[in-house]
Amino acid sequence: MSLDSSTKNYIPPRENIIENIYNNISNYFTPYFIKFKFSPNLVTIISGLLGLMGSYLLIIDFPNSNIFTFILINLFVVLDLVDGDLARYYNKTSLFGRWLDLFFDKSVEVLFIFSLTLSCYRINMDLLTIFLGFTLLSAHLIYQYIMIANLYWFDNSKSDDKQLSKKTNIHDNNPSFIKIFLKGIMLHFTLKHSTLFFVGSLFVLFDLRYVGLLVLSFIAIYSLLISISWNFIRFRNQ
Repeated sequence: MSLDSSTKNYIPPRENIIENIYNNISNYFTPYFIKFKFSPNLVTIISGLLGLMGSYLLIIDFPNSNIFTFILINLFVVLDLVDGDLARYYNKTSLFGRWLDLFFDKSVEVLFIFSLTLSCYRINMDLLTIFLGFTLLSAHLIYQYIMIANLYWFDNSKSDDKQLSKKTNIHDNNPSFIKIFLKGIMLHFTLKHSTLFFVGSLFVLFDLRYVGLLVLSFIAIYSLLISISWNFIRFRNQ
């Protein structure tokens, strides 16, 4: 079963490469949740519980735990898109629903990073692992904060939008190469919500957790630096 044309109208474009992959998968799930009349908030709760369970399994050593973690984490991400599609389909978006979605998103992100770090430490018993985990968590949360701040305070202002655009050239019709390059990197190659779980779960699946921690830490650091550079370029003349 796939989405019909009326349902697709409720789904916003997802431009990030990895998010678009998850979106194509979620398109096959959403009609079934509509058919059985699941509420958006119920799907959010189911999604969040799957994500928390998948993250917790990282620190439990049993046969094929890496496979179960991979499946649960990716189901969490897919259903995390489905709940938003349902909310738009039923026209039932609410502040509580948005809070619930954000609560589970960030809770699973923190638990996933913590569990990945702890599972690596139990294998290596190396303090560098703790440092990497702390670096990953700190850089990722700061980067996420900057993204949310941009979304709600700088890029989406209603009253000052025109004035801000003139001052900061947010809607520059002739962007420089640096702006185009940074924007492309930020869109596709920074540690967004879906990227964290896609990349992290792949390394877990192939039992390369320490390598995954290294890679995610590197991506988190340059994501933070790129986002700071992007805002500096946009707002330096304000």
